[in-house]
Amino acid sequence: MKPICQTQVPMHRLLNGSACGQLARSLIAVLAWAQIFAVINGPLAARDVPVSLQLRILATTDIHSNLMDYDYYRDQPDIGVGLVRTASLIKSARAQQPNNILLDAGDLLQGAPLADMAQHRWMTDGGYGIGAIHPDYLAMNRLNYDAATIGNHEFNYGLPYLEATLKGARFPYVSANLVRLDRGRPRNWISPAIILKRRFRDILGRPHLLQIGIIGATPPQIMTWDKDKLTGKIDARDITVSVRENVGRLKSEGADIIIVLAHTGIGPTQTRPMEENVGYQLTKIRGVDAVVLGHSHQVFPSDSYVSVPDADLEQGTINGKPVVMAGYFGSHLGVIDLVLKRIGKRFGVVASHAEARSITKIADGKRVAIVDADPALSKIIEPSHKATIAYAKTPIARTDSRIHTYLALLGDNHAVGLVHDILRSYASQKLRGTNLEGIPLLIAASAFKAGGRYGVTNYTDIGPGPIQVRNVIDLYLYPNTFSIVKVTGAELREWLEMTTRVFEQVDVSKSDPQPLIDLRVPAYNLDVIDGITYTIDVTQPVRYDRNGKIIRSDAHRIRDVLHDGHPVGDDEVFLVGTNNYRAEGGDNFPGLDGSHTVFSWPETIQDIISRDMQAKGDVHARPHQIWQFAPLDAGVHVTFDIPSHETAIASADPRLEKDVELANGMTRYRVNLSRNPPEKPLPDRPAQDR
Repeated sequence: MKPICQTQVPMHRLLNGSACGQLARSLIAVLAWAQIFAVINGPLAARDVPVSLQLRILATTDIHSNLMDYDYYRDQPDIGVGLVRTASLIKSARAQQPNNILLDAGDLLQGAPLADMAQHRWMTDGGYGIGAIHPDYLAMNRLNYDAATIGNHEFNYGLPYLEATLKGARFPYVSANLVRLDRGRPRNWISPAIILKRRFRDILGRPHLLQIGIIGATPPQIMTWDKDKLTGKIDARDITVSVRENVGRLKSEGADIIIVLAHTGIGPTQTRPMEENVGYQLTKIRGVDAVVLGHSHQVFPSDSYVSVPDADLEQGTINGKPVVMAGYFGSHLGVIDLVLKRIGKRFGVVASHAEARSITKIADGKRVAIVDADPALSKIIEPSHKATIAYAKTPIARTDSRIHTYLALLGDNHAVGLVHDILRSYASQKLRGTNLEGIPLLIAASAFKAGGRYGVTNYTDIGPGPIQVRNVIDLYLYPNTFSIVKVTGAELREWLEMTTRVFEQVDVSKSDPQPLIDLRVPAYNLDVIDGITYTIDVTQPVRYDRNGKIIRSDAHRIRDVLHDGHPVGDDEVFLVGTNNYRAEGGDNFPGLDGSHTVFSWPETIQDIISRDMQAKGDVHARPHQIWQFAPLDAGVHVTFDIPSHETAIASADPRLEKDVELANGMTRYRVNLSRNPPEKPLPDRPAQDR
């Protein structure tokens, strides 16, 4: 239904001087006089007055098991995360508007040590260690969620675990584009869509039955990212097609309004079939009244989306539809306010406003809390929280040096090198005696936490002394399994080209400061491939877009690819050890779509790392001189940000010169790319790898 007011406004501003405000004032005046008239003349007259009702939609997304306001990697409180703090926003938002529903847009069950603790207990003890219900659902049941959808990370621990865990949710799950394959035939796996029937009161206090349609959606890329766990069991379809199919059905079943609850980002204005991020397209579907998004760990409305066509950031709309995306880890609460008017037998939207409320703010250059943790929810989570701390602190080995990723995007890859060494040893053992043993073995790994858009705490930092479970999870965040792919030298170069999207293009003709890192690209996309050496020329434009499509056929950032000191030929064959996510097509790397996989193992890389460390006892992280930047003139002003408290690390690198301190806790350094760090020898390799 088309809104009466094209310019949609928040409730607290609805009575200002806009055309919509005039309409709202007139409507409220009519209703006020109707209420007086009803008192005088009885209930019959009141029943004849047009009904106006307000509804508030509250939304979370990408919680990733961050229930407590705590950083388990650093073993200290963190005011910037935690559902316990979001819960305080939920409580206040509900107090402001009793007509409300609470939704979650997915990526709940994986992504933090608490999730790993729960899954570990489930695997070893047949339960979650705390009770029969996963800690995430103990919290969400307490908060009385009304519905949720499935995120892609829900599948990371496997389908049996997910299905067992979902039984603890006392609210429905929906996803319209996921089906179960039963002897090859598709059937609903979970409900594609539901109608929530809720009794709410209008502005005169009269009760009404409101029927709220909820359609869920999940990225179809799960069939790539978790192919080994889902093939033949679950299938995924196009999001927009699946949502569109369910709109008419819900309307025919009596839905007054329809909300799309989708684990997808806003995405481009023009999309292809089976697109990952389609939020923009969802706002264009006729019959959809509001859209709740997630997946991309961004906030809408916010200035990050100022360039999106037909987006009104003040009102929180895209194409006239209210949209919200509530960050990640509990950082924000999405709030959509709707004004509904009954037309005939159904309610329709006449005005709306969307916003994302943060749990923190920046004051005097520091992040400070806006809300405290909810004490009642904290008490429920406390046993799981303590169990997670104990699990995370379990010692498995020792290290004599500090292992960190503060300079990982500048080529200092001793933390990544540690993963390289462990996976090389594992792969060599697995390949021994096979017909692939004589093929040169390379290992791809990346720094999962290396600053970027996630800021000052997004680094791996393991101090000298005991290595604990939390350090392994910090070093390798995801429960990926290990795979080996076979590629040619030409395919290897294209792989490396895709990794360089992490870097901005540097214009050597400019004297103004230029950032080295493209904050839009996650650090884990900089795969560092051990066993070869190569040079990255950041003066060249990127060759690939985020979908793995060539956008500049003449662009080549990768130079001087050498193996054993010799140039790599296009037809040479290599084995590359990597994770199943990358091997099966994760992040759309060219040539990696599962067809090149020659070996895969069910063990997670986290388990491989832990077992190797436990067996050795003493862990030594050695830097590998793998890649370097092509030298630039010293006058080119290239910048790189490092946390302000790590001045010692920055000052030890001869390429870095302090530039300016930033308000977000980072310090900006000038990077002298006219020289690279002193060359360090590659560690010894087994003879069969040479």
